Amino acid sequence: MTSAPQFRERGFTLLELLVAMALLGLISTMLMGGVRFGARVWERAALQVESTGEAAALDDFLRRRLSRIDALRVETRSGRHVLFSGTRATLRFAGPAPTDSAVAGSYVYELKRAPDGSGALVLSWALREGGGYPGRLVVAPAVRRVELAYFGAPRAGVAPVWHDSWRERDSLPQLIRLRIVSEVTDEAGAYEITVAPRLASAQELGA
Repeated sequence: MTSAPQFRERGFTLLELLVAMALLGLISTMLMGGVRFGARVWERAALQVESTGEAAALDDFLRRRLSRIDALRVETRSGRHVLFSGTRATLRFAGPAPTDSAVAGSYVYELKRAPDGSGALVLSWALREGGGYPGRLVVAPAVRRVELAYFGAPRAGVAPVWHDSWRERDSLPQLIRLRIVSEVTDEAGAYEITVAPRLASAQELGA
């Protein structure tokens, strides 16, 4: 009689075990790299969506404020002029009450960098008569540079052009251009808006 074949159990050699562990480590590294890359892409996409939403809200707010300016005349040392003072970095103007204000009337608004050195661009306002019911809103939290320009004719008979300042004039500028360069964006990613001021009606001013 012939004996039945005998099978012997064969284990992994040390070399095979090392190769398997190396391959497993390589696959794990590749998988973790893919997970990290996907997480970074997701995070960037979320930040971009959030930034786009914030820019849209900022654009809507500034357009509503700058397009409802009151050509209110006040007495100054050099005569009677429109209450509007614009430089390359600051803007002061009169307008109707904010939408959330319980007191109607003419308000004075001021757009400028915060004096605390934080770099924030802030819009503040207060009731023109007595300075009551003040408010404050951070337009941009970290600003590297603010650029304002004003398009119009300084006097009759002169062709309108862009100016770096508009102060103690008899009329409002035809256009206001605001450019904001933040600390987290380059020049190409700067926020820019151009608005044509519209005179506020007597009803909006609470008259």
